[in-house]
Amino acid sequence: MISFNNINTGYIPCVLGPQLAAKLTHKAIGHHGEADILLGCFPHAIFTKVPSLNPNLNIVDFAHTAFGQPCPIPIQIDDEGVKAQDVYLIKNGQVHEAMTNKKTAAELESPLTGNARAASILHKPLIRMRNIALLPSGNYRNTLEAMLSSLDNGYYLVDGGHGEWEPNGEFVYEISEGYRIKNGEICDKLPDNIVIFGSCVRYLRSISTGQPHTKIA
Repeated sequence: MISFNNINTGYIPCVLGPQLAAKLTHKAIGHHGEADILLGCFPHAIFTKVPSLNPNLNIVDFAHTAFGQPCPIPIQIDDEGVKAQDVYLIKNGQVHEAMTNKKTAAELESPLTGNARAASILHKPLIRMRNIALLPSGNYRNTLEAMLSSLDNGYYLVDGGHGEWEPNGEFVYEISEGYRIKNGEICDKLPDNIVIFGSCVRYLRSISTGQPHTKIA
C-alpha cells in the first residue's frame, strides 16, 4: 500500500495492483539502478541519495529464476558473455548494488552482474533490466481484500499505460484502470485521464510507511 497526494483533497492512501506496482518499479525506480545512468548523473545520482527505507522493502532484478520458477525473460549469459547474476537494488530497506556491464563495473569497482543487453547484433549492448520485482514483504495476511477493507477513503489503482521518467528522479504515469474506495469497498471507476507523478526517493519512502509524497491528478 502507498499514499498519493490528490491536488484537490490532500493525501489519500492507495492500493496498487501487481501490474501497476511492477511497472512503477521499472519506470520510477529501476532505471536509477542502471550503472550507466548512475555514472552519467554524478554527483547528483538519485541512487546515491536514497535514505534508509522500510526494512521490509526489497527490490531485485532477477537474472533467470525467481521463487523456483523460470523468469519471463531468463538471461543466463548477457550479450558481453558475462554470467547473469541476480541484483538486489534495495535489500532490507538499504541501497545495495547497481546493475552493471564490463565498463561500468570497472569504473565503480563493483561486481559484474550480466545486465548488458543488445536489441540485435547490429546494436551495442547497453545496461538494461531483466526481471525487476518489488518483493512481497512477508506479511501474507495483507491480502488485497484486507488492504481494501482497511481504507475508509482511497484508491485502488490496478494498472497503468504510458509513463516517463527523468534522471532527476521525477516520473509520471498514466492510470489505465483505477477505482475509488469508500468504507473499504470499491464504489466507482476513476476517469480515464488520471495520472500519477512524483519522485523516485519520495515514492520509495512512501511504500508502506504512511509518508505520502506522490500526486494523483
